[in-house]
Amino acid sequence: MIRRVLPLLLLLLAACGGDPETPEPASARVTDMGAEPQAQETPESRARYTPPPGTWRVRSESLAPGEWYEEYASEDASVLMRVHIFPIRTSRVPAPVLGTAIDTFLRSLGSEGFGAGDHRYVAVLGAPAAQVTWSAVVGTRTVTGGARILRTADDHWAFAVGYMPADDTAQQELVSAFVQSLEPAQPVFYARRFFKPEDLELIVIRKPGEEPVTQRDLIAVELVLEAGAGIRFPLSTRPAVRGALREDVASAKEQRTRDSYRETGAAFAKAAELSVKERLDGMEALGRRSLQALLQRANEGYAPAIRIARVLDRLREMAVGTPEDGLTVGAVRCLHEQCAFLASLAANREVRPDIERGDRIAKALAARWGEIAPEERKALRQTGTAWARLRKAWDDAPEEARTAMRRTVAFALATPEQRKQVEAAANGRALLAWMEALPESELDGLVMRAAALSMKQRADLAAGLDLASTTGWDLGW
Repeated sequence: MIRRVLPLLLLLLAACGGDPETPEPASARVTDMGAEPQAQETPESRARYTPPPGTWRVRSESLAPGEWYEEYASEDASVLMRVHIFPIRTSRVPAPVLGTAIDTFLRSLGSEGFGAGDHRYVAVLGAPAAQVTWSAVVGTRTVTGGARILRTADDHWAFAVGYMPADDTAQQELVSAFVQSLEPAQPVFYARRFFKPEDLELIVIRKPGEEPVTQRDLIAVELVLEAGAGIRFPLSTRPAVRGALREDVASAKEQRTRDSYRETGAAFAKAAELSVKERLDGMEALGRRSLQALLQRANEGYAPAIRIARVLDRLREMAVGTPEDGLTVGAVRCLHEQCAFLASLAANREVRPDIERGDRIAKALAARWGEIAPEERKALRQTGTAWARLRKAWDDAPEEARTAMRRTVAFALATPEQRKQVEAAANGRALLAWMEALPESELDGLVMRAAALSMKQRADLAAGLDLASTTGWDLGW
């Protein structure tokens, strides 16, 4: 039976889209793991698990970069446990991949199926995970077992599975402990991704005999309109704006409309060679012409143009102060979105902006507007650009920079009493535990405290990110 288990890894990889060729199996070694084995990490620190106590036939093998397994089997193979890491190839949802992994595992043993208990969808140190108990017939034995799968990183799964004879209750706790010991080697924190550069190449429309209009072209037109209007679209308005642009280019009867989108995308790519000032001046000039044409079409009753014009009119309304020295609705919305994102980092979960809180932020700014220094008021008017730069820098940052920023943000947004707890969180696990213990009722306070910071204080929270590499006019962010 042991030798039949050996091709399991490759069979599983084949089920997930990998190479189905089966290599020579690794040889087993009889190993005494001791009475209290210590937790071990898989290669490349993908996951952590605790081997079972006692003496086992141990087999491990690395088949390719990022593909590894280790197996523990009793002498007669009536008890078998395995931990396995492999790349994500299709689904990123744990539950369906778990079912496929168990099924492939059992088929490699000659079993044609299994009965599963209730699936549990959990987060293990922040990693999305699923686990289940199951039963099957392997050879002539009825066995029961357990399995857990978790997404340890953006590109890898960790899978633990084990079984024992159904009537061997003495081994149930051992197998369960092995499966339950699987966890990510490092905590997995909330890490919103704002944009993937490869999405720029998505095709919006393709007409026979023409080059396609891509998402890159659409976003370039959006940025040009922003430059011409002198505002930045909050993320909340993007679906309406991009939807209108998509409808415009898709419904256009004349090729010149599609050409204008493609030319804008191409011009934006060429402008990357210019200085920031030259690029922005060119965008503003083109944007003013584009905006004039859009408003003219809106006056003529063209639906996509009307929708964009309405968004622009609303964002230009004053929320605080006067037109000469105040904040627009668009600037306040961008501020709210930025502060909600900072609160998300502090709480390790998504915190969404809402209308009621946005009104409170505007009222709080209005109440102290006369006390705010002129340079700070000027900086607040540039919140949209600061928010765009933060999104780009966050997406590009290495995980260690994000981790450092999370702790800094958590400390800055915590109450004085909570700051002592953040300081006492000596490692990532402790910090994650503190974040996850925050009740939902605390989230609003995190956002409001972020909004009360100065522009410089908010920028300092992101000091570890490479903000210098962004312009605020990067495609997609």
